[in-house]
Amino acid sequence: MSRDCFNVPRDWIKVTNYCKRLGLIADGFAPNYTNELLQWAQLPELVSPEKNQLDVADEQERVKCGKGCLRD
Repeated sequence: MSRDCFNVPRDWIKVTNYCKRLGLIADGFAPNYTNELLQWAQLPELVSPEKNQLDVADEQERVKCGKGCLRD
């Protein structure tokens, strides 16, 4: 889930593909998801989603090593 509860196409694609792998939806399913009911402003997209993933992995490793779950 994104920080602002909005989902972007990348999120919809991941959810749809995961549901297909689980057999919950047919392979031909056409996503029809929307953010139209959210009533607040969307935060700007991350400059680099790939860098964000690496940052998250680093944070998870830090927590795993017993350093707690709050950022410094």
